[in-house]
Amino acid sequence: MKSGDSTSPLRRSPYNRPRSHEVVTENCARLDAANSNAPSDAVTTETIRSIINVREAITATRRIPVLASHSDSDLMRQVRDGELDSLAILFERHHRSLFAYLQRMTGSRAASEDLVQEVFFRILKYRATYFAGNPFSTWMYQIARNAYLDWIKKRKGETWLDEQDRAASIAAPGPGPEHNARRAQEVDLLRRALDRLPAEKREVLILARFQNLSYDQIATILSCEVNTVKVRVFRAMKELTAEYQQIAQERRV
Repeated sequence: MKSGDSTSPLRRSPYNRPRSHEVVTENCARLDAANSNAPSDAVTTETIRSIINVREAITATRRIPVLASHSDSDLMRQVRDGELDSLAILFERHHRSLFAYLQRMTGSRAASEDLVQEVFFRILKYRATYFAGNPFSTWMYQIARNAYLDWIKKRKGETWLDEQDRAASIAAPGPGPEHNARRAQEVDLLRRALDRLPAEKREVLILARFQNLSYDQIATILSCEVNTVKVRVFRAMKELTAEYQQIAQERRV
């Protein structure tokens, strides 16, 4: 079930729901758009070449259009069987969403670019472990999560959030200066509230609300039951709303 389904905890409408809950939900989409910056084309080309180590993956124009019509599972099966140029198509399809996930988790654009490369290196390294019945995106996010956790362990005790990255990803201007200022403030409040959540709650919200993964996929990634995911999303959203209210109150004082 997708997080956007009417039965999702994120879509429930309890009686007397506070306005702050509406603002949080409404601005999740704006925060999503604000954080969607992808690595540059130069990084993209360099990464593909590094992963596959064959220039033909980029320049073999006769094969790439044919591969582009294949499903993710078919392409990954081809990679597993030694057709490494198929990885270039998977990279082009998924590196932007993967980068967005990692930037939300790390708070750093530079670290996220490095981790995207690391994830695809691991995809290549562990390609023999891929099973065609397993959705590629679920498998990819499992690898990404492990790469992120390894990154965290290496930097334990360091400040994870890059304030410059935060400022650079504020939502784009709206219809007018006043509208833009208000929306930018709301998005910034939401971002700060999200940063205050414990890592496990922030992660489940990012996977469900921003990466739009189904509860089944998230359960596989986190190695838990689907009902557990639903409860975690509901509780995380509740805590996010509370943190948003707290930060808004602090600013008014």
